[in-house]
Formats: sequence, C-alpha cells, structure tokens
Amino acid sequence: MSTTKKFAAAAIAAVSLLAACGGDDGGDSADGRDVITGQLMEVIGTDGAEADEDCVRDVVAQLSDEDVDAIVAAGPDGDPDVSAEAEDIGMKLAECVTDFGDSLDSVEPGDVDIPEGVQVTDAMVDAMVAQMEASGMTVDRDCIGEALEGQDLAALAENAMTPEVMQSLMGCVTP
Repeated sequence: MSTTKKFAAAAIAAVSLLAACGGDDGGDSADGRDVITGQLMEVIGTDGAEADEDCVRDVVAQLSDEDVDAIVAAGPDGDPDVSAEAEDIGMKLAECVTDFGDSLDSVEPGDVDIPEGVQVTDAMVDAMVAQMEASGMTVDRDCIGEALEGQDLAALAENAMTPEVMQSLMGCVTP
C-alpha cells in the first residue's frame, strides 16, 4: 500500500473515531465531550500513535449537543446518526495526530474512501519520511513538507502516481 493511501486511511479513521466513542456517561453534553475526548485519546493511542489532547478536545468541543448525545448514546460499538457537520468536524481530528506510530501498518487500500478537504499534516509528512528512510532512501523532510503543503489528501491519493506528483517528491530523495 502506498504511504499516501495510509495517510488517507488515518484521516478517514479520524472520522470513524467519533463513531467509535461513546457509552452512557449519565451526564450532560459537556460531560459527554469529556467522555468522547478520553475515548478518542485511548483509541488514537493504539499501536503507538499520539495526538495533541488539547487539539482533540478543541475538535470535540465543536460538536453540537445533539451530535455529542448521539455519539455517547450509540456507545463504543454503535453507529450514531450524526449530522453532516459532525462528520466534517471529525475530519479535523487528523490534524491532531502528532505521531502515527504503527497505527497505519495494517491499513489496506480497499479500506479507504478519502473525502475531499483533508489537508496533509506535518505528522503525515513525518510518517511518510520515516517509511521512505526505512526503505533505504535519504530524504529531505523539509522538501517533502513543502511539496505536500496545502495538498488535499483525496486529490493527492488520486494523483499519487502521476508524473507531476512523482517528480515533486523525487526531487526530495537522494540515492
């Protein structure tokens, strides 16, 4: 699987993380936000991934009370009926990941449906560079970061093998 698709999977996983969190906390929406934040941090921490908890808390704070209640009521294994706005907000969780650890190792290409609007993050660039270096390449991290800065992940994944994208990245690699 390409590194780009792995990063896309991580972003998609961020949306599903909101759905994977919940359970009856017996409280109000503010307490529900705390429950969701705690469970997100636990899920994100799987396989050594790390996230900025303040960032996660800020993303969760953007959810409406109705969406929070739906996520909490659905429980950890449920499929909450949330608004389109909540799904958009969930995509912002990808920006909170500071280190993907081994969390992307088991992602398969068929597992990924990449929505538009998710930008490549520094953590994604770091993970890409680490994988390239692990395969024996010498990589200029700043060059890769500049080449991918502001890129939409869906468009990047769709065009990853085009000459334009390959040339922009290969200029950052030395044998």
